[in-house]
Amino acid sequence: MIIRARPKYLTETFLEKEEISFLEKNQYSDELFFNQGRSALKFFLQQYSNFKKSKINIALQSFNCVMVYNSAEEADCNIELFDINLKDFSATIEEIKNLQVKPDVLILTHYQGIPNLNYIEIADYCDKNDIFLIDDLSQTEGSKIKNIEVGKLSNISIHSFGFDKPFSVYKGGSLKFEKFTDTFFKNYLIEAYNKIKFEPKRTSKIHLKVLLLLMQYSSETKYFKNLNNFSLIEFLFFFNFPKQIIILIISNKFALKLWYSINRFLMFFIKNRRNKIKILKIDVEKIKLIQEQKTKFYKSIVNSEIKYLENFLSSNNIEFNNYSECKINWNRYSIIDISGKIKNALLPFSDQIEYKNFNWPESLHKIKITHQNKEFTNSEIASKHIINIPVWSNFFKNNFVK
Repeated sequence: MIIRARPKYLTETFLEKEEISFLEKNQYSDELFFNQGRSALKFFLQQYSNFKKSKINIALQSFNCVMVYNSAEEADCNIELFDINLKDFSATIEEIKNLQVKPDVLILTHYQGIPNLNYIEIADYCDKNDIFLIDDLSQTEGSKIKNIEVGKLSNISIHSFGFDKPFSVYKGGSLKFEKFTDTFFKNYLIEAYNKIKFEPKRTSKIHLKVLLLLMQYSSETKYFKNLNNFSLIEFLFFFNFPKQIIILIISNKFALKLWYSINRFLMFFIKNRRNKIKILKIDVEKIKLIQEQKTKFYKSIVNSEIKYLENFLSSNNIEFNNYSECKINWNRYSIIDISGKIKNALLPFSDQIEYKNFNWPESLHKIKITHQNKEFTNSEIASKHIINIPVWSNFFKNNFVK
């Protein structure tokens, strides 16, 4: 048995239907759905720049997904990075106030379910200084700070529906209108969105097949360590390999070595192409599946495993953050482990639970070799020492309750 991260509000029964209910049109006027979260962000930044008829300045944290930077870069934005704090792994109000250039757009990251602890102050500052606030909720759904749900104070929020996210359709994303009062600009965005093509129906069906396989083989009783080779699984489904053969291939060391070589070549080719992030609408079958997961989410938000995990940490004399003003719906439990005590405590269970730094092993200021005149001390600590622990199961409850 091994426990890994997986969507908490997705069940295999959703995916085992012969055909998921089909929506004739996008009925969700306050949320625009895209083929990926990065596509949603790139779309918005491009349209905002076009709407303003000028190149825009954007600020985002260095401890971040490289695709956030790539989205802004491909949208031709001026990008400024800032450091984080080590409690919520997001911005402080001081960092925002000390930006070298006042941004037109600020992307505020809410990491692994933790609300930004200065969320109210930052939102107020952005409102008073005419800064368009985007909440990056790729890893966070439904969390609250001082009883205010993240997303409710921003202009828009960006969501991702990858496999390790709270809601998943394997690949997908959305742009959700939050505190959005500019009706003219909103209509401008919707008009631009309506001109975008849908992802191919066959692509969507392959994604849902991949998702079903990932759900089936990431359960506590049936698990493949090589399941993380998502691109290979998708490639094999594209060429109509049956599921049983796919499992055999991803279990074969020679086949994996061959795929790594092919994939390196493909990645080199893609890396040198322009407009790498393709903007498409998500297939409507996926929208229906996302909505089903959201319905389940709001009916039953469960965080009981956290108490038992923190009891486990306490029993090993490991301190953890106290988020007394927050209601956190964890994606992965995240904690700094500079001393290595947490890894040592979990080591005896390494064949049962998958834990490491999944997000993000290298900060943007290192990847992009930029902002050399600034320090990103906390971003570097987080990149090097953070541990993400899956909490969707009852592993700690079942193993450490006396």
